[in-house]
Amino acid sequence: MSDGPAAAKNQNPSPDTETRYLTQPSCRIKPCDKVLFFPFIDGGVLFRPGTRRLWCLNLTSAVIWCLLDSAVSLEHLTKTYRKRFAVSENTARLDVSRTVGSFLQAGLLAGGKITEPPGGTSLQPDRKPASLDGACSGHPAPLNGSVSIKNRASINAPAHRKTYRIGRHVIELVMEAPSSSDAQFLSAFVHLEVPESSDTPHTRIRIEPPGLSDNRRDIHVNGIRQFCRVPSDTLPNCLVPVFFQCATGSLKHKLLFHAAVVGNSRQVLMLPAGSAAGKTTLTALLLRRGYDFYSDELAVVDIKDRTVTPFPMPMSIKPGSLDIMASGYPELKRAFFYRRPDGRQTAYVPPPKQTRLPSDARAVIRAFIFPTFRKHNPTRLARISKPDALNRLFMTVSSNRDLKAPDISTILHLIERTPCFRLPFSDANKAADIIDSRFHGDTL
Repeated sequence: MSDGPAAAKNQNPSPDTETRYLTQPSCRIKPCDKVLFFPFIDGGVLFRPGTRRLWCLNLTSAVIWCLLDSAVSLEHLTKTYRKRFAVSENTARLDVSRTVGSFLQAGLLAGGKITEPPGGTSLQPDRKPASLDGACSGHPAPLNGSVSIKNRASINAPAHRKTYRIGRHVIELVMEAPSSSDAQFLSAFVHLEVPESSDTPHTRIRIEPPGLSDNRRDIHVNGIRQFCRVPSDTLPNCLVPVFFQCATGSLKHKLLFHAAVVGNSRQVLMLPAGSAAGKTTLTALLLRRGYDFYSDELAVVDIKDRTVTPFPMPMSIKPGSLDIMASGYPELKRAFFYRRPDGRQTAYVPPPKQTRLPSDARAVIRAFIFPTFRKHNPTRLARISKPDALNRLFMTVSSNRDLKAPDISTILHLIERTPCFRLPFSDANKAADIIDSRFHGDTL
């Protein structure tokens, strides 16, 4: 076990710090009652509810953890461990002291976390188990500071009024005096349009007309101004996160991952990865190879039946993908690129009509594929170990809530029972061909 990727640089714990604590008469080596243990592969996983942290244990580390409950003292634990593994007294003492010291450093024991930072967190001297340091991706960022305002007088100008459904969340959008570029942007949401009905929208968004002098707009969500004086060329990149956040707000009972998802009505391939890993490019290329669209950004997983449902926001295309996607998406030649707050540009494209699924579609995960785009990367699909896959998947968790024991059980179940691959690539078309040849047809 180690405490995050940085710990790999220094795997030798501080013997002085550990010895001072572990040799004290009042030393408690009982596990913290807030830490949960889950069996996993040949070892286990520790999880502390209310955090975004997992600790992956190999066999010996898991056994030592499970022996803590009945251990009267460190000496008693060492004797029990020595019997279990038939090792020498010195080996048992070294393994147990280092492992318990690492539990202590991580704050997993009832005695709490020591204040003096140790030099490392290795649990076992003979090999380094996989480690996890999960963190919420934080995408999208929270809405800007809100300011209540009074409704302004209506403006006599043509207005765009549409209702959209993302999953079960209904959004009403009113854009006053839309421009031609606004109309092109809104066409990317055409697949989410629903007829006006008796259903009350969960969210109402209103965009004021641009000012006469500076062409800037305000965005209001449910009567609250969320964005003030937004330039027209950045408007879509403010509006998309609002859609995204409103829709994910209705998914607090689901597990969310920063991942692309493609497949059919029965099975899907899930491509978890951070930004700039090539998720959208691979998604777009796989759609042209006959796959159906679930998402290029967010995987929505049901905790009970472990199925995936669509989250079909428009695909966000970066300028660097134009040449690769031009043949399959000729409409990109006419696409308008909008400036993001960080200065980068993005175009928005709806998924092809034939790839769209009903909002209530549900499919099981056929495989996890972790893509990584790098120039000059050899393009190949390779199996990875389960601890490695668990580490990679947990780093993409995007649920905007505290994780609980059922969430961890679902994640471990999926990893244990699903083939896991890494996909480094520099040639997106070749990568899509490799995926297609491996999984399409009867296997998906």
